[in-house]
Amino acid sequence: MHVCNCNHVITITHVHNYTAQLYWLLFKKLQIHRWKSWELIRFWRRFIDDILGRWKGTVRQFHLFVSELNALAKPFGIQFAGEQIGNDVNYLDVNLYLDSNGQIQYKLYKKETDARNFLSPSSFHPCNVFDSVVFSQMLRVIDRNSRDETCVTDLQELKDALLKCGHSEEKLEQTEPLAVQRAIENKSNTAKGLQEQRKKDGQVVVFTTKFFKEVQQLKTLVRNMDGDIQQLCGETRIIFALQKHPSIANSVVKNRKLSEGPQTTSDNSKTTQSCLAKGCKLCPLLFKLDDTIIINGERLVLDSKLSCKDKGVIYVAQCQTCNLFKQDNDLIFYEDSYFGQTATETNTRFNGHRNKFVIDDNKVFEKSALSQHCHDCHDDVMTLSIFKVGIVKKCQPGNLDREESRFIAKFRTDIWGLNRINVVR
Repeated sequence: MHVCNCNHVITITHVHNYTAQLYWLLFKKLQIHRWKSWELIRFWRRFIDDILGRWKGTVRQFHLFVSELNALAKPFGIQFAGEQIGNDVNYLDVNLYLDSNGQIQYKLYKKETDARNFLSPSSFHPCNVFDSVVFSQMLRVIDRNSRDETCVTDLQELKDALLKCGHSEEKLEQTEPLAVQRAIENKSNTAKGLQEQRKKDGQVVVFTTKFFKEVQQLKTLVRNMDGDIQQLCGETRIIFALQKHPSIANSVVKNRKLSEGPQTTSDNSKTTQSCLAKGCKLCPLLFKLDDTIIINGERLVLDSKLSCKDKGVIYVAQCQTCNLFKQDNDLIFYEDSYFGQTATETNTRFNGHRNKFVIDDNKVFEKSALSQHCHDCHDDVMTLSIFKVGIVKKCQPGNLDREESRFIAKFRTDIWGLNRINVVR
């Protein structure tokens, strides 16, 4: 985490190998945004395992904040190490530092392990490849420096490294002014683009209509009236969204209702995925088809054609005891949901889950993510009945692994859910 203010710059870097779980740990499990010390953080942004921010407290308060964070994160195998305190810190490939006026400046940062071994011109590649290497590296150095004096120094170090790799000094001297010119043009184009974007940020009026052959004449007429429109309505852009007429291909080939013959109609009277078998223990745990199932802010829709007798399916189990909490967009969702797969009948698979709910034997309950969740969070209600179950999709046995991974990734249950639990096989 890099923290900057007018007096000093503080940084913590390198959170090893847990970038996918970092957000869940900090803001869901530890909820650091509710800590009193969070008020001392004025800015917070993260790129993979580096966090950039501004700290307005003292150095001692910062160390206390890091120590508390490490103590709570240690059970999860995450430690925040490598913090820096002073007037300069390293963030990614940039060194941020404070000048004599207290303003933040930046220059290129190179790790000590960077050998700077560039592509040798003696290797078998087209000539333009070597020119591109030199040009792009020079452009990178110029973009990573806010002051001319540090830019000149870094460019000279780059040229020395390129010379050691066999590049021609004459070619380097010819390329340097071209890179400087390109960097100036890029900054100019960026500023110009921002100005044009501000002009385009006015009101936009969209007219949706079918395509007709006089549409070009209509657009010309509107452009000619642009001055009158701006005077009457202010900054306004008029856009015509043209819809194509349906073609024979769209009507016959792409429309399955016409191309595949009679369509089967779903049974609208069906309310659950129950198999209706007498004595089935899974049927009482099933969601109703009209239930709204929200997992990590995303809505999940069940397949009404499936039942707990189906084989080769992806299923979901959601704990109904865990507390709910709200996202910023007011969507309420459960944190504890689990996606699984089974090649056997779904109710048979859940019989296997049910047999793992043995509270006193860790060799048993650790073999199911559902029973392990109950043991860790609700050992007073160690039963499968606190879960609601839904059958999501039926697929071929060879596709079960892929489809299970797809649902886990889409609903992020490996970050905020029970798929993050390591099950003992």
